[in-house]
Amino acid sequence: MAYYLTVEFNPSEVSSYSSVSGEGWYSEGTMASVGVAQEIVEVDNGKRYVFKEWLVDGFYYGSDSSTPPSITMDNNHVVTVVYRTQYLITFSAHVASGGSPLTSSNYLTVTYVSDGVTQTINIWDDYSVTVWCDANTTATYSNPSSGSTTNERWQTEITPTYMINASTTYDPVYYNQFRITIATSGLNGYPAMISFMQFGTQKSAMVDELSPTWSDWCDKSSSLSITNPVDGMDGERWYSVNQTTWTNIKSSATYSVRYYHQYKCTIATSGLVTEYPATINVTQCDIVNYLTTSATWSDWVDASSTLSISDIVSVSLVERYHTANVTSWVVNQPTNVSVKYYHQWLVRVTLDGTDSQHTINVTHTLDGSSHDELGVYGSWSDWVDDGTVLEFT
Repeated sequence: MAYYLTVEFNPSEVSSYSSVSGEGWYSEGTMASVGVAQEIVEVDNGKRYVFKEWLVDGFYYGSDSSTPPSITMDNNHVVTVVYRTQYLITFSAHVASGGSPLTSSNYLTVTYVSDGVTQTINIWDDYSVTVWCDANTTATYSNPSSGSTTNERWQTEITPTYMINASTTYDPVYYNQFRITIATSGLNGYPAMISFMQFGTQKSAMVDELSPTWSDWCDKSSSLSITNPVDGMDGERWYSVNQTTWTNIKSSATYSVRYYHQYKCTIATSGLVTEYPATINVTQCDIVNYLTTSATWSDWVDASSTLSISDIVSVSLVERYHTANVTSWVVNQPTNVSVKYYHQWLVRVTLDGTDSQHTINVTHTLDGSSHDELGVYGSWSDWVDDGTVLEFT
């Protein structure tokens, strides 16, 4: 009686590049000898098969390619020559434009599998490594780099992990980044938006009264900004005099941004001349400013502060501009007011021939309104609107 010995390869494609002797019919009880296997079977420059083990009827026999199994042929048997498929992989990496390069003291570690064993290599900018990797295994880059700290790092958004299934070069982009913190205050109404660059992508975040501090990673050499002003309702805003735009980020930093709640206020004056303006007292960003206007003034004013304009504009001891309108306001909403001034003269009259028994009446115009004074004697003095009639009766 005879039995058949089958010699096969796993993967079967190896048979196109290599062979092992010994397959055929054997008489019962005889010893079948299998030839040695090729340790490495080259396919092309980027793919090869590496001997792994012998199997006899599916069971492990040995892992030495030069020590093939010897089999007593008491039945049909199958010898399987098992190979690992490997691909030639180049591991590289580089830092995105604007960042500091990776170096031998600040490197990436790549973990991969070769010959069934987990291996590691270190790489950095301008230093790549080419190795054989087992097919259908994964290679993973460290993320962040070895030299990264709590304030500066070299990292990718998603840790580079690759399934090995072809010869190739892996060259992930890492970003040199700094930790930036913006601490705001005064945002008691509407949120401010922060715009920053992270992993080469424009991103945004929000800060408000409940969450006033933001901290995140920003790409080196990129720009960062926070909304200024922050618009509220019509005629309302939150404004900061602090720096709110930063360009060419080169280090980790903490920035403080104080916002002031403000309303738009307008004072429209009439009756003044350019040479003699009225003085406005206005609080802006906690600073009291003294401004002048002879026409219309409009600007932003701190909420809850007092805005005022002079009621008298003196020209000389006997000449002035005066208003009887309200000239002081507590700013708790957008304010739009009109203030009318009258050009006036100080008139002094001696009333000869009058006494308490012999009086006269005086009619004059003050702040656009007629005023009557009865029982006047001796002298009379008051301010009178320019161009009006002063009458004694």
